[in-house]
Amino acid sequence: MLCTRAQTNGKLIEQSLSLKIPFTVTQYSTKQGLPQSQVLNIIPKKNGNLLLSTVNGIVEFNGIDFKPVIKDDAYKTHIYTKLMLHEKTSQLFGEELDGAAYLLVPGYKMIMRSRASCIYNNIMYCIDANGNVYAGDLRTPGFKKIAETHVNNPTSLFAGENVILIGNSYEAVQYNIKEKTYAHLLKDVVLDFKINPYNKSVYIICAQNIYKKTGLAVKNIWQLNKYEKTAICNDLEFIDENVLFAATTRGLFRINSGRIDHYTQKDALPSQYIQSLYYNRAENCLFVGTGDKGLLKLQFKNCFSLSTEQGFSENSSLSSIIKTADGDVLACAKDGIYKVDNDTIYLYNRIEGLYASLAEVNDTICAGTWGAGIKLIKNKQLAGTLTPPVNLQSGHIQAVFRDSQKNIWVGGDGISKGKTLKHIAPYLQDKIAGGSLVFYELKNKNICIGGTKGVFILNKNGGIIKRLSKADGLQGKEVRSFYEDSEGKLWIGTYGGGLYCYYNNKLTSINQLKNAKLDPDVFCLAKDNLGYIYITSNHGLWRLKEKDLNDFYKQEIDYLVPFYYGEETGILNTEFNGGFQNNYLKTAAGHFYFPSIQGLVMVKPEKPCFRKPEPGIEQVWVDDTISNFNNKVFKRNTYSIQFDFSSVNLLNKYNVYYQYKLSSDEHGSWGPLQKSTSVSFKMLPPGSYTFYLRAIDASMDRDPLTVKFEFEILPYFYETTWFKVLFALVFLSLSLAVIRIRMNSYRKKAKEQERIKRELAELELKAVQAQMNPHFIFNSLNSIKHYLFINDTKSADVFIDNFSILLRDFLEYSNKDFITLEKEAEMLASYLALESMRMNPPFRYTIVLPPELNKIKIPTLLFQAFAENAVKHGITHSSKECAIHIAFKMISGTITCEITDDGIGRKRSGEINQGRIYHTSKGINIVNEKIKIIKATHNIHVEFEIQDRLDADNNSLGTSVTIKIPVKRND
Repeated sequence: MLCTRAQTNGKLIEQSLSLKIPFTVTQYSTKQGLPQSQVLNIIPKKNGNLLLSTVNGIVEFNGIDFKPVIKDDAYKTHIYTKLMLHEKTSQLFGEELDGAAYLLVPGYKMIMRSRASCIYNNIMYCIDANGNVYAGDLRTPGFKKIAETHVNNPTSLFAGENVILIGNSYEAVQYNIKEKTYAHLLKDVVLDFKINPYNKSVYIICAQNIYKKTGLAVKNIWQLNKYEKTAICNDLEFIDENVLFAATTRGLFRINSGRIDHYTQKDALPSQYIQSLYYNRAENCLFVGTGDKGLLKLQFKNCFSLSTEQGFSENSSLSSIIKTADGDVLACAKDGIYKVDNDTIYLYNRIEGLYASLAEVNDTICAGTWGAGIKLIKNKQLAGTLTPPVNLQSGHIQAVFRDSQKNIWVGGDGISKGKTLKHIAPYLQDKIAGGSLVFYELKNKNICIGGTKGVFILNKNGGIIKRLSKADGLQGKEVRSFYEDSEGKLWIGTYGGGLYCYYNNKLTSINQLKNAKLDPDVFCLAKDNLGYIYITSNHGLWRLKEKDLNDFYKQEIDYLVPFYYGEETGILNTEFNGGFQNNYLKTAAGHFYFPSIQGLVMVKPEKPCFRKPEPGIEQVWVDDTISNFNNKVFKRNTYSIQFDFSSVNLLNKYNVYYQYKLSSDEHGSWGPLQKSTSVSFKMLPPGSYTFYLRAIDASMDRDPLTVKFEFEILPYFYETTWFKVLFALVFLSLSLAVIRIRMNSYRKKAKEQERIKRELAELELKAVQAQMNPHFIFNSLNSIKHYLFINDTKSADVFIDNFSILLRDFLEYSNKDFITLEKEAEMLASYLALESMRMNPPFRYTIVLPPELNKIKIPTLLFQAFAENAVKHGITHSSKECAIHIAFKMISGTITCEITDDGIGRKRSGEINQGRIYHTSKGINIVNEKIKIIKATHNIHVEFEIQDRLDADNNSLGTSVTIKIPVKRND
């Protein structure tokens, strides 16, 4: 991409900024990419770009870059003095130096060896050396002869509705195609014909004359030889119906109803050999092709700089401007006060003092100074001085302001106030500190004071009702300007901090919002009659529509781009002074004066032409190589993809920015605005992409045009979907196989561990039951011993017989895990019978077992230990005849066994056994252990509860034991 930083500074621009010249001059030469310095012809494209024919090739110009139009360099063997573009078919034609017609785009070929050619509507006309005219419809191939005019050696051709104009070196002829008639128009050296687009009149360009044709009548409207005897007219361009420019070999002429202005090298033109012209009406600029200095852009000014040439001194850095009641426009610089009279500057006075600001109070001019207070001037004479400490807080005065209540405010280091100039005195000394630079009265009569300490808002009585400072987010060195809009929003301009909006007690930085392209300096906020606000800064003059600003503040649009006015529009020095009161002046005609460090800038507000920028993607670079636009599929190892783009940008004032996004969704988020015309993406992952691009300029188009480029990054084979799916399936299959193998292994191990655990539990259960067998036998033998001890052999024999039966059943069932309730009840009855025999007195016992429960199985020998405890601890120590009652029930699927005795109770038994140091009761402990093993082995949860039976006086009535066993039915 060729960067075209044209010559817009130095001697050339300073010369063209003179008030005598209505345009500024920008030069484009081979340094900016123009292939050759002779520009023979200039025509526009539909998108606003320009096509330029030079001696060394044809290029397209968008205001920034020169880009070759034709790839086939064979066309450069000829020089094309005329270009013709047919927009409907996008065909570009060229007329070679000797008149031959060529097709240049698309392709390259000679159409006809003619002497002149032209296009009208969809028809191309060519004329040969003998005057034969040929016509061809550009939408279909082929030419046919339509007339024999007999005009020899023609040099120019023009076509209209059924009319052809032909010129040669001695005459101009009109030929009617339909009627086949001739009409001689004039005798002169005819070079070309041109139509005025504003009034459709045809002008005949001759070597030293210009004629206007009306019907068959021809009028000579300009004779070049009156001004330049040896000059030749090369081209015409029309500004409006009456104003035209003529390109000659001796400079540029402006012709306006008899008034002739001649511009040469003395008037900032780098060349006076002018060959071609094109006027861009929308941009209000004239493009000039020279014979030796390349392309010139003549931008007609709407800004005019008044400086030393008009009468300011060399040190005329202006800071304030006013218009007095007498109609005088006065501006102050440090060295004096000047009067502005149109384009002439007079020294108004030079009273001793360095001036900083101007204001008028009644008929007195208040000139604020640097250090000397306020000079009061009447009739150009010093009428008094206001000085500190009586009238002012300091001698530096940057602002004097009179509000609608006729209060006079003075700002400098602190503020002063008074109803008259004689009664000015320091005010709010202990509340407002720092430099006060500007006062502004709101619609509600409140007064805004801006300066180095932010903003103070005072009510009409002088009380401070609001202060905005850095603590509130107000940045910048100083507050320089205010503007209150119709909605009551207060816009605040700062030096270095940009623009702020204070509304509904909320302060918003406009510059900090995304895509706000405002300058950080806002010296003034001046509204014109077209709804635009002007902003001066240290970097030029900016202009934006108030509606756009409000819409952006409300986020109804997401970008804010102002117009830019700089040297190209006529500003001599883009560094403005705008820090003090009255930092601009708006005239009754709606013009503005802005003080700058190099004189005064006068601005005539223009109504900008709405533009719709058409961005274009110029080149796509793939790994530093230009890619064919048809190639939109790139390899996975592509390192970078760069897009170069541009848009028509003939004038800097439109301030073009670009936005892009790389997304599959056209509704995705746009990136930030940028000035750069390229963007690069590194190491994009595989996938389909769309690069979207749009251009945003100061026209603030709400629906900007968007162009896009779709492309694809191919994945490596292992990144493809089919590979990922296949890999996932294989991985899943292997994972499932591994999981299945491991699950089988886990199941086998768990099964084996369960078997071992069960066998261990069964062994442990048998061990517990083995502990119970000697325990029961021990108790029974004690009973037999008792009978023998008392010599009751008969009872001993009966006991031994019963014991042997019980012992046989016990030994039979003690190795089994389960026993029926019927058999368990029989064994309990046998045991209790034996124990009752050895008691004195014997105890009674009952066992209640419903018949339907007989065959239900329960864990073996669970109840015997509880019956034993009832005998041993409840009945043995009792002196009365006792009883034991055992009852079995089925409750909600659970066998419930209740063992009740009316013995001495647990409390008394514990007291008796306390003294028996060798007493050990193992029965209940063994039962508890057995219950745990049964639960672990057979998942049967056995519960028991022992309760003391008490009477109303809390005396023991015996003990009750309740055992609950989930049913395990007989198979």
